[in-house]
Amino acid sequence: MVAGCASWHSGAQFVFRRKFSVSKFWNDCIKYKCTIALYIGELCFYLLEKPEGKEDKAHHVRLMIGNGLRSNIWEKFKDRFNAKQIGEFYSATEGPGVLINQVDKAGSIGYFPKLVILLLGGIPLVNFFLTKSKFYTSKIKYDIEKEEIVKDQNGFCVRCQLGETGQFGTSQFSIEI
Repeated sequence: MVAGCASWHSGAQFVFRRKFSVSKFWNDCIKYKCTIALYIGELCFYLLEKPEGKEDKAHHVRLMIGNGLRSNIWEKFKDRFNAKQIGEFYSATEGPGVLINQVDKAGSIGYFPKLVILLLGGIPLVNFFLTKSKFYTSKIKYDIEKEEIVKDQNGFCVRCQLGETGQFGTSQFSIEI
């Protein structure tokens, strides 16, 4: 659905195969002149496991986009298949936004430049709803031992300091359609 909706929204062509095939993936990309390909699950790992072939770099795919790519295969994948950019994201169907790896670097999902966080007072999320409202998320402290969010004396969540590990929490917002 991610690829289909993005294609329909932008007016781009969309190629759909009934069943994923490691042996036909790059040949399909070549045949249909694909410039963007979606990966899910272990697709990139499976492509790397296939013996090298001439189609590995004969395609026009400039962007691979998907929901998380293991950092231990990131550079191998980019080098072998001449992938210029990997667009990594994390989201949930019930979530109000999405985290995006904006720096195209292995293991950087959820990383936002400190200046952006300081200027905005939080981390901006992509708002997929047709609303005028803006909403942000903050990294909040989490007690791993107690398995609970750390709150202050007033019952509010405590924000993490820059560089501190925590959980992301979003502010509540109203949806205006």
